[in-house]
Amino acid sequence: MSPDQLHGFSRAIASGLRLFSHTPYAVLRRVPVVKGVVSHLPVHDHYRWPFDVVVADVFDRLRVPVTGYFTGEEIERWYAEAGYADIQVSRRVRNNESFCSTGVRR
Repeated sequence: MSPDQLHGFSRAIASGLRLFSHTPYAVLRRVPVVKGVVSHLPVHDHYRWPFDVVVADVFDRLRVPVTGYFTGEEIERWYAEAGYADIQVSRRVRNNESFCSTGVRR
């Protein structure tokens, strides 16, 4: 797919996300009974982002040929195996896609 075609495709996906994920989340996240459920909508945290940023994010996700995902436990194990202590691993966003980690070198 050419970059222009991919950009058009990314806009279409971003439009669907805005309609079927971001908007329901923005509305329903304030309803106590369902906020735990809607927090599992795909990339729901994007609702705060301008539409063009969502398009760019989708484009980047589709353009990169390989993506690796790791759990917080794996990251913590890597730190421990590398000789770190006082390891802290926390999620940066609620969808488990991004972590922040620190440790003290022994």
